Amino acid sequence: MIDNAMTIDARIPVPRFIDAAHKGQIDAIRAYDEGRARFAHLIWHRRARKTTLAINLGIRECCRHSNYTVRHILPTRTQAEEVVWNDPNMLFSYPPPAQFGYWKPSVSNLTIRFSNGSRYVLDGADKLADARRGISGDLFILDEWAFHENAYVYDGLIRPILTEDVRKSCWFLSTFNGLNHAYEMWVKALADKSPDTYCNMLKASESGVLSQAELDKARKEMPIPLFQQEFECLPMSASDMVLIQVHQIERLKNINHGFADVRKIISIDPAFEGDQCILMAMENNRVLEKQAMHPDRTGEIVGAALAMGTRWDTRNYIVDEIGLGRGVSDGLSEIAGMNVQGFCSSELAKESTPKMANRRAEAWWYTMQQIVEGRCPYIEDAELRRQLCSVRYTVPRGHVQMELKSKVRGRLGRSPDDADAFVMGLWGLQHVDPEHDGPGMSRPRIFIPAAAGMGGMV
Repeated sequence: MIDNAMTIDARIPVPRFIDAAHKGQIDAIRAYDEGRARFAHLIWHRRARKTTLAINLGIRECCRHSNYTVRHILPTRTQAEEVVWNDPNMLFSYPPPAQFGYWKPSVSNLTIRFSNGSRYVLDGADKLADARRGISGDLFILDEWAFHENAYVYDGLIRPILTEDVRKSCWFLSTFNGLNHAYEMWVKALADKSPDTYCNMLKASESGVLSQAELDKARKEMPIPLFQQEFECLPMSASDMVLIQVHQIERLKNINHGFADVRKIISIDPAFEGDQCILMAMENNRVLEKQAMHPDRTGEIVGAALAMGTRWDTRNYIVDEIGLGRGVSDGLSEIAGMNVQGFCSSELAKESTPKMANRRAEAWWYTMQQIVEGRCPYIEDAELRRQLCSVRYTVPRGHVQMELKSKVRGRLGRSPDDADAFVMGLWGLQHVDPEHDGPGMSRPRIFIPAAAGMGGMV
């Protein structure tokens, strides 16, 4: 059903508009129809139904005009396909009114063609930027604008088109993502006195879209800077975007730790995208030993890992199995018979609040919670502290994503290999059985493969 408040002009057919449209959506559409939103800058909180608004506006304009092109651009082609095209609650849940005849979808180019010659095109900024090709369109929608890699698609491709034809429009929809190009454009738009520029900020505390219980839960589970950015539209600074803060680690000095059981693990990060392979022995969230090795010598890594396990009386290992890590994991589990947890950092994370992009983000978030809640002893290793407090995060489309090692290396000159090993070990400790240390405990007899150059029993 069409919300009555949306019947701005009865002569203009409106598709099945947003059920129970909220005031922000209504005001934005009205501003567009009145000619006040040729350039619309909407900074809305997470789950404020920005994309739903974009879809409805786009379909409506395709119905209103013949041979009209709406180009709806997300940060990546993958997002365009997965978030809008494949989600049954998005694009295809809002068909045009019957009097407009058929609409024909094309999966290969993510395009819907209308019987009046109009097109609704989904695109990814990554593909457009790579192609460096000219594009056409009448209404451009830059969705999740703050999470586009840069401003090239607008500055280099879209803005010249808008300059040539004042009938064409562009909408920018997003939450903030730090003080990047989207924030700078928002500041400029606010200062713009042009009658065709529309700015609207929608905070969760004011919109009424989310319940107070939902907001309270999110506030409790998220770092304050992230909550403020995602729900109250306050952009984080670069320092805010570091997941683990220095002061959080320093507070651990004042906490006495006691564990009912002893849990141990050897964490191995084989340096996929890193500088070196890190082996780290851990006991109850505390680092016992750290060893750096050349990342390409699988046999030596396996031998060193087994020797470390012998020194610390544990058969428990966790290995990042991406790339060379698979060989290390197989050597420990299949040849030496150790208890190995395979850790795939790119694996999709389980549903959680907030949502995680992958297993690596999930493990980093868990580590942050352990530190904030005082469940870790103070981290004595200065280099490890530095790395833990250096890795940043973003929240594209509401999913926490940790900064790639390659980007950290480019920014700091070194990969956070120590930190990733620690985070992975902490994650693995929660999945191992207690090892009841005490007098008379015997060391496990471990076979070290001859490939490591150290064959024999120890």
